[in-house]
Amino acid sequence: MERVVAKYLGSRASRARVSGHSLPSVVDAVIVIPAYCESDHLPLTIASLEALPAAEKSRLWVLVVVNNPGVPVSGADALRDARDDNLRLLVWLAARCPSTSLNLSWIDAASPGRELSGKGGVGMARKLGCDTAIGALANARGELRGAGGQPTVLLHLDADSLVDSTYLDAVPEFLASGCEGGAIWFEHQRADCSRSQHAIDAYELYIHFYVAGLRLAGSPYAYHTVGSSMMCRADSYVRAGGIPAKRRAGEDFYFLQQLAKIGGVAAINGTTVRPSPRTSARVPFGTGPQMSSVLERGEGDLPAADPRVFTTLADLYGSVTARAIEGGEAILHDLECPQTRSFLEEKRFVGVFDRIGGQWPDRERRVVAFHEWFDGLATHRLIHRLTAECWPALEATEAWRSLAVLLGTALPPGGASQVLPAVRELIRQG
Repeated sequence: MERVVAKYLGSRASRARVSGHSLPSVVDAVIVIPAYCESDHLPLTIASLEALPAAEKSRLWVLVVVNNPGVPVSGADALRDARDDNLRLLVWLAARCPSTSLNLSWIDAASPGRELSGKGGVGMARKLGCDTAIGALANARGELRGAGGQPTVLLHLDADSLVDSTYLDAVPEFLASGCEGGAIWFEHQRADCSRSQHAIDAYELYIHFYVAGLRLAGSPYAYHTVGSSMMCRADSYVRAGGIPAKRRAGEDFYFLQQLAKIGGVAAINGTTVRPSPRTSARVPFGTGPQMSSVLERGEGDLPAADPRVFTTLADLYGSVTARAIEGGEAILHDLECPQTRSFLEEKRFVGVFDRIGGQWPDRERRVVAFHEWFDGLATHRLIHRLTAECWPALEATEAWRSLAVLLGTALPPGGASQVLPAVRELIRQG
């Protein structure tokens, strides 16, 4: 593994100088926090981390990446305000460092001449923090392990997210899962008005619906893709190739997808991360833009797929498993939905699956290889195709009621805010 880490650090890593506390003698977990224009919010995040149990904090390293893009992505006034805010945050971190109970460090990727390359973005900031942490651990320890030889874990948090006092319970729960990645349970913070509360409830309801539909279908990509709730083993981060940083958004989706391919992503439900419900236009999709979308729609929900889309996806998975030995043509012939067949034909499925068959003689490995090829992105695209051509989207609350019938349960009356507590309980219980 040391050779793999050295190769990654030498060829793919982005590293920077670290200020603040030195690396603890034993590191069970590293929390990487990108911060862009967050001087009002990061102090609250740090305070929630300072409330963690003292014994666990002693083996925890918190690394904040204060960042500006090297190329402006907004107007001159907004850029100047962001730079001023980041400089205030750097001053706050330096002042906080002597008195905090955390092993707190930071990277200055915001001051003139130190900005992120290009248009930057949260993905690049996450990558810079994680790569720097990997390099520091490898140089100081020679291996990515904490107390008792357990793998060191990387936790990803946002600068406006809060954590419960049980946050670090996620580490042993995750390691016990045997997976390469984890998605910690999340519930958004309360919004500051009823309209915004409806918007964040509607968005969270939509996220849970998509994951529940994928679970119903039997997809290995059935997990939440919320950046502030991600976690992984440090060595798994390296094997996954690090954070894909060339995107202004969506890096959490692609990173978790890669972790799922190399060893699975576990649902970590023993604690809760609490992301911010703020609207934002910083990225093209995610919480902020979806919040804005719901607010523009008024009292309605976000559109969600008809549950029949997920039962059709389940049919595809069932055919692949049942006909894996017979080959691609047999799988296509077994499918009842013509739109699924045409989608696979466009992706040249028969040739792909026959090549899989040439590499792997047994059924189980062929099915695994299929899911590595037909990944989370391909699944998302098929869901869009089936929604466009077969079953139009429903409002998320209506879609959830239909899905609940398939799951053998029922939901309370009302809209998103009334339904969400029951949905949370249903999803969290698995």
